[in-house]
Amino acid sequence: MKIDRNFIAKKAGVSTATVSRVFNTPENVAPEKVSAVQKAAKEYNYTPNKMASALRRNGTGMISLVEYADINKAPVSRNFLWCYADSVKGAKYVIDKSMYNFNILNLNAANSDSLLKTKFCDGIITLEIPGVFAEKVKNSGIPYVIAYRENSEKFNTVYIDERAGGRLAGEYFVATGHKGYAHITCRVKTDHAGRERYKGFKDGIGGEPLLIDGGFGIKGGFESAQKIIKEIKSKSIDSVFVINDLTAFGVIQAFSAAGIRIPEDVSLIGYDNMPYIDSLPFKLTTIETPLFKTYNVAAEELLRIIKEGGSIHKNIIPDIIIGNSVLDRKRGKII
Repeated sequence: MKIDRNFIAKKAGVSTATVSRVFNTPENVAPEKVSAVQKAAKEYNYTPNKMASALRRNGTGMISLVEYADINKAPVSRNFLWCYADSVKGAKYVIDKSMYNFNILNLNAANSDSLLKTKFCDGIITLEIPGVFAEKVKNSGIPYVIAYRENSEKFNTVYIDERAGGRLAGEYFVATGHKGYAHITCRVKTDHAGRERYKGFKDGIGGEPLLIDGGFGIKGGFESAQKIIKEIKSKSIDSVFVINDLTAFGVIQAFSAAGIRIPEDVSLIGYDNMPYIDSLPFKLTTIETPLFKTYNVAAEELLRIIKEGGSIHKNIIPDIIIGNSVLDRKRGKII
């Protein structure tokens, strides 16, 4: 017995065209017919052939998550593989439920022009990419959404509002009665995320923090933290916002070596909500980088653009994840 579209149509009492619409555009089908087709499909373990459907539409049946990387370098640092995984899962979750298949493709200076000319997919979602490559994607004629860090009116974008994330950290320190603020960051003048988080933190505290623009990562955090030990011990600084959780690891090590307790002597907020912060002896309060949600929304918007046309400029607001690394100085207790 061949379980195909015709078989499901017969069992559901609908036309084969209706079966196709149920799997491709269910919003255009009467609810009772959607229910009948889904019931028959579940009973007979039927899933539509996405590639065959694409051929009937003169398409490829493929949505590509595209990253741009130097062919001589690893595309993702091992410290940030969790970012990559969350991004992939967010997009794939949406695409897998659509009429399209999903793949991941690396484009670079050597292959981007030739591949984009072939119209290798029906839609593109990008990981963070340089502006020159974004122009190539836009000019390819393939529907696309650029996701992750920056917004631009020139492109279809779904982006993380880094400034809003920094503001959350500042507002939380203010709400918990802190008075002396420091911000440990890196490349604040050249890195978009660092610059926006710093601006947001200033918004949140309503002023200028003590700024330490040092190195990145554990080593950078350790060295930067040593520069504010004196201020913390003199109680002129009672709260520190760190550019990311990885750098916060180094900050924590430096404070521990100097006998500074978190949060009793100084409160600490990180950024990203990286998985490995669970290994800390306390729960770090941090700003979550909502990558799964960002790429989930990017995929939804791409499907809309493919179907209806138009553009998208949408920001995703981060969340603050409350731990116990911030002291409520108004009440004198650990939150």
